[in-house]
Amino acid sequence: MKYPHISQHSEEDCGAACLAAIAKYYGKNFTITRIRESVGTSQFGTTLLGLQRGAKTLGFKASTVRTSAEILKRLNEAPLPAIIHWHGNHWVVFYGKKGEKYIISDPGAGVRYLCEEDFIEGWNDWLMLLLEPSPEEFLKTEEDKIGGFWRFFKQVWRFRGILAQALPLNLLLGLLSLASPFLLQILT
Repeated sequence: MKYPHISQHSEEDCGAACLAAIAKYYGKNFTITRIRESVGTSQFGTTLLGLQRGAKTLGFKASTVRTSAEILKRLNEAPLPAIIHWHGNHWVVFYGKKGEKYIISDPGAGVRYLCEEDFIEGWNDWLMLLLEPSPEEFLKTEEDKIGGFWRFFKQVWRFRGILAQALPLNLLLGLLSLASPFLLQILT
């Protein structure tokens, strides 16, 4: 099974990146910028309440839970993936358990496989945001267009007049800078 991972753009984006990864897990692509606005990310990051409200605007059923180590024995009862509070100041996606390892997607470090001891050490306050796509709302929520080259090309094409002047000038200056050592050698 693949575990979607979205990297955070800055230190404050971990919550938004986690929500984007879970949306991707369920087949929707949202930009981190859109999610940051939905969850109310500030210079101090994102709160659990902000994540819950943002998840609801994106079409998820979201509920916050404070649990205990007992949940590790009953993981099949929890709707996973979920967002968990990591080391008291960070959000990560918890995908579940595979063999003896717990799988998390840390927006700052990538997908990680942790032993139970490391997992319990990281998830020490047992805060969790359970997310499930709402059948009606999630399907109605429009995806963001995350394009590649053609999206970039369309943006640049608007400035074709300036580019038509700048590129030949740039080429001429490049040739002159390459030719100047030869000219100096000939003249001296």
